[in-house]
Amino acid sequence: MSKHFVLLPSRNHHQQMTIAETGISDMPTKILEMILDFLHNDHAALYSASLVSREWVSTPRHRLFNRTIIKEFRIPYRGTIQENVHSFLALALSEHCTILPVIQCIVLNVTTPELIRDVVKVLALSKVLSQIVFMDLSKSSSISWIAHVLPNIHDFTFNTWSTFGDDACRLVTSFPSLHTLAVYTNADTTITLLPVVSSSPFRNLRTLRLKLLGSEELFDWLKNLDGSHSILETLDLRIFRSCHRGWGSVNALNSFLKRNSGTLKHLSLGIDYNPGLKDDSLNEGSRIDLSPLVNLRSLFFRTHDMSAVCDSLTSLSSSPALEALTVHALPWEPDIYNRIKQCDCVLSGLLTRFASIIEGKQFIGTKILDLNVLESLQLDVVAEPLTKWKQRGALKLSYAYADDDDQLNTLDSIQHLIFKRKS
Repeated sequence: MSKHFVLLPSRNHHQQMTIAETGISDMPTKILEMILDFLHNDHAALYSASLVSREWVSTPRHRLFNRTIIKEFRIPYRGTIQENVHSFLALALSEHCTILPVIQCIVLNVTTPELIRDVVKVLALSKVLSQIVFMDLSKSSSISWIAHVLPNIHDFTFNTWSTFGDDACRLVTSFPSLHTLAVYTNADTTITLLPVVSSSPFRNLRTLRLKLLGSEELFDWLKNLDGSHSILETLDLRIFRSCHRGWGSVNALNSFLKRNSGTLKHLSLGIDYNPGLKDDSLNEGSRIDLSPLVNLRSLFFRTHDMSAVCDSLTSLSSSPALEALTVHALPWEPDIYNRIKQCDCVLSGLLTRFASIIEGKQFIGTKILDLNVLESLQLDVVAEPLTKWKQRGALKLSYAYADDDDQLNTLDSIQHLIFKRKS
């Protein structure tokens, strides 16, 4: 398949000669890389490309297995089990295995504790593995040992539907070289935080992503760690709330921001609204204080409450370092159980206030203003008070949706990816 041939008549028309033309396998490597980069999200196309010729195997294989999903879980309400863990183990333990040297990221979505142990033992053989996305589906088994078997992990994501307990706490604080940590919980997840026994467990941490109900306890815990060598650059925080106003209690968060103000460059703050939660409107007027963040480069808000966004923006330092400001103004609609009440937000007035605030000197250096608004608003009307931003090509306008999820490697996004691949 790598070469094709053309049969041409010889001069005496009694003999034929075979001339090999230049085949697709002789394509320059740089061009091949460009083609396969274009296909990096299309697993079916990459798989087909790997079968074209021997010369084409290496590059598609790197893209196919660079991020590998290992799964063994029961599909809710169907009773069926999706799994590829046994075939992965058989392949990885084969003497002819060539995939371990290219696996850099593993998504571990396995229920059975014994299989988790077998997979981690195999992954310890990989010299390039640096990222794990862990789905905590086994409620009773110990997992803290994973950090000791895989000490070279730099990027760890922990997803749980049930609890973030003692063992999970030991796990995330035991990786010696962690650069990125994400902890995503559910609205009813029980969180237990242990006293940290190791010195500065997050001394190398540059990125922290969180999704949880109430952040005060966690930020108090983080605040008590040795922060004298903090190099945190990115904080991505998503909070579950039932109240459509404010951020909830933010005292510990403000203290954490101040503590990391010297290095923090990228801040993302968002709300996931859950009508089934206990009313938390007591702290709706609390303001997130951005004044210590003099090195901030990008700022992202995801909330229904534009008033809270405006209040926080007014506290921003006058230092013109901010390069990108993104705001997702989420919709707020009553549900059929009447758990969500109609809000009394006057969006037109809030957008006018927002437009006035971002004319301040602290936004002189801002190159991108990305504003996602409600479908009930006309984009040209929203853009009217933002003419200066539009004229300099910095304005991006679109509609916001409540189910948009911008956080990386959450449980929902991974499950969606698994079902999409159908592998």
